[in-house]
Amino acid sequence: LDVYQRREFAYLERDKSALVFTHGDAKWDNWIDGNVLIDFGSAKISTEYKDIAKSLLDAKQIFNTKIVDMFIGNYYDLRQQTSQPIEEPLEEVRQNVYDAIITECVRTIHYKHDQNKWLAEQLREIANHYAEIQRDV
Repeated sequence: LDVYQRREFAYLERDKSALVFTHGDAKWDNWIDGNVLIDFGSAKISTEYKDIAKSLLDAKQIFNTKIVDMFIGNYYDLRQQTSQPIEEPLEEVRQNVYDAIITECVRTIHYKHDQNKWLAEQLREIANHYAEIQRDV
């Protein structure tokens, strides 16, 4: 419920966020040689939380929140150098990315559970890990 309430609040307050062009499915299999992004079927104007979350789900260090926070912080710092900096404080961005990690795990489990039980179990563990962190907030 807390995640839902934060999502609802983020939606209602969305005019505070600079919207950007997002890929919508920025996971490993949509990159060629690690530097050419393909498959723009889910592309849209949105906030970048889902793209950050999906890219982090492929990281070997997904359970190491210090490393995940470093990636989020690096992205945040890079965006602050652009003509469209993120207006939210870093801590709020981090919470939104964590929420998106949980959402993407649950969504992918729903679609992939019967096809790949190992993946579903890994995503369940990741979702539980970040849900526990979010409960402490």
